[in-house]
Amino acid sequence: MANLHLDVNGNNQQRIINSTANDRRPTWHPYKNIILFESDRSGINNLYTYDLSNRILKKVPIDLKGNKFHAQFAPNGMELIFNYKVRDNNYNIYTVSIKGKRRKKIIANAFENSYPRFTRRGDAILYFSKKHTENVNGEVYVHNIIINKDKRLTNSTVNNNFADWSNNGVRIAYSSTTESGNQEIFFMNKDGSFKRQITFDSGGSTLPTWSPKDINLLIIGQRQGHDQICKILLKEKL
Repeated sequence: MANLHLDVNGNNQQRIINSTANDRRPTWHPYKNIILFESDRSGINNLYTYDLSNRILKKVPIDLKGNKFHAQFAPNGMELIFNYKVRDNNYNIYTVSIKGKRRKKIIANAFENSYPRFTRRGDAILYFSKKHTENVNGEVYVHNIIINKDKRLTNSTVNNNFADWSNNGVRIAYSSTTESGNQEIFFMNKDGSFKRQITFDSGGSTLPTWSPKDINLLIIGQRQGHDQICKILLKEKL
């Protein structure tokens, strides 16, 4: 599968990586021209870095045999966080250096714990987990890495997932299932208070990502029967 570079308007696409494998979920290095992504080119999902300056592709040498995914660089650029699939419906969260050293379990239990996302300071992560719902519904949690303490931010009978910090650390955007059965985008304060729905689309919306100045959100929206990348202007939402 090819990774593409393109202008903001969608024109001038350029292939970054050309392979017959499935290359997915790229994220940027915080201060270098490097991307981190997952690929099944070795038969299972492993993590790779690609330097756009010198076109060097490297596998992150993690000493775990199963699938790794949902990876993100730490703000220091020297470590990354990722999901590891233990078995079906059982995913743990690890950190590791970009050289595969100092691997550490951050979240580990018998349930699904997924989509870890660092604060901009790197002292905590957001993730969603089904540990308190017996793998039925996802709930959003914040985990303080420094003091090894969890806090549950959502508590409902529907799926809450794919949470992302605002860059100023004040708000969290996340997906939640509404009465219509669709996933929609919600905001809450960093402590889990003042939850409010901000999208009301017939096809649903998910996977929110903040722009650098917290002015826009990128989301995946179901539009006319297909997943589409959409931008939301937040000036009137905050």
